[in-house]
Amino acid sequence: MTLLSRGRPAVIEGLVAEEGASSGWRELLTASNETIRIVVNPTSTAPLKLGRGKLVRPAELLMPISEALRVLRSGDRGYHAYCSAVPLMDMRELQDALPVRRALHLAGGALKFANLWLNPSESLGGMRSALHYDCHDNLLVQLEGSKEVLLLPPTVHSQLMYTPRWEHVYTFMNESAPLFPRFEDRGTPQTENQSPLPVFGGPVYAHV
Repeated sequence: MTLLSRGRPAVIEGLVAEEGASSGWRELLTASNETIRIVVNPTSTAPLKLGRGKLVRPAELLMPISEALRVLRSGDRGYHAYCSAVPLMDMRELQDALPVRRALHLAGGALKFANLWLNPSESLGGMRSALHYDCHDNLLVQLEGSKEVLLLPPTVHSQLMYTPRWEHVYTFMNESAPLFPRFEDRGTPQTENQSPLPVFGGPVYAHV
């Protein structure tokens, strides 16, 4: 974690490869009746943007994980959907089945949350988050599919000019650098393409 503490993104190879052969977590997800929250938008892509930098907060539906998987895999649902931040710490059986034991150990005592995200494939609309800021470092384990992460360091904040609001909603008005005390000068924007199994360590950056 030294690289992250210095503000350097890192891709860690081999951390979960040994455990990755197990597919028991897929069966657990498919059969689970645990209720989770699905985020939906009445458009084919997300997020939905209005004028003056406003973002529309999507609707949310509660349903069992097994039903959520069916919705996310459906090509004719007529709306954009994804599942964000399912708390694994409340689902110990699933957490133990996922190939993330070493990643969790790597985080050690700094671990605050362990969340599962379920998104549709790119052919079904994928999932793109709005520009936002997490007040903590991140470890991303990509189990299936791929993800592109764009990291924007403090050196470009004068160009971004956004003010954070609760729940990751932004109005593009004022310079943001003074609002983020953990930020330091960490270079230029960086893009990371994340494929299954390698672990991506993302420092405290604004990111998409």
